[in-house]
Amino acid sequence: MELLPISVVILTLNESERIERCLESVRKFRQVIVVDSLSKDATLDRARSLWRSWGEDETRLTLVSRPWPGFTLARNESLGWVREPWVLWLDADEWVSPELVAWCGSLGALPSSDTAPLYKVARQSFFLGTRIRHGGWYPDHKRRLALSLRATWRSGPHGSDVHEDLDVARDGEFAMALLAQGEIFHEPFRDEAEQRATNELYSGLLARGLSERWRREGRKRGPSELFVCLKVIVKFLENYVLKCGFLDGRAGLKIATGSAWSMGERLRKARALLS
Repeated sequence: MELLPISVVILTLNESERIERCLESVRKFRQVIVVDSLSKDATLDRARSLWRSWGEDETRLTLVSRPWPGFTLARNESLGWVREPWVLWLDADEWVSPELVAWCGSLGALPSSDTAPLYKVARQSFFLGTRIRHGGWYPDHKRRLALSLRATWRSGPHGSDVHEDLDVARDGEFAMALLAQGEIFHEPFRDEAEQRATNELYSGLLARGLSERWRREGRKRGPSELFVCLKVIVKFLENYVLKCGFLDGRAGLKIATGSAWSMGERLRKARALLS
């Protein structure tokens, strides 16, 4: 099997149940780096055991265990273990399609003059047994593949440590990313309880960045409760009606409801941080 000159970085935390699916999808890449944030369920042991059972060269597998520094810093620090010309980032709840693997074979070890340094990939999510195609969740392009020597991650909205974005070293605005062929598959929540927990976490992270932006703007207080309620209603209608989330059935309703709730929590938490 010809290996592709790409390093894959996989961020994990308590993912022993899902790491197999992710690892299995990237076995054709020359280096696989699993960066684990001190899991309590032996995620790294599971990864090592699977790699050995498949008979893969263990020098291609890099296992790292370290405290969680935050999304943006974790992705940037992972570049210190990358050995290949290209690097692809995944989370353990994601896996790559065979079409994306085949397309990556066209990149080659070294870029030519007409090779883009940065690519985005369509991400297909699944929730409650449903392939999510609406509600703003598809194609959900993510910038995940870049030349390793130029790759850098930037903080998310308002400088928050979530929804971070990949860029290449340059001045000014974000670099343009070309579209790769194939998809990244994604299981963001195993169940509704995990959906609620994730929305709670992300709303807090986004609230910190939002409150800091308000401070920089000189705002003394956050939005009124009436404004927050209106934003929640608008967010729900946007995802469920305008973006046709209703076509995804019960899963689409849960996603639209969760997104609207998270919007409200973000604004309320940012308001509390500002006071």
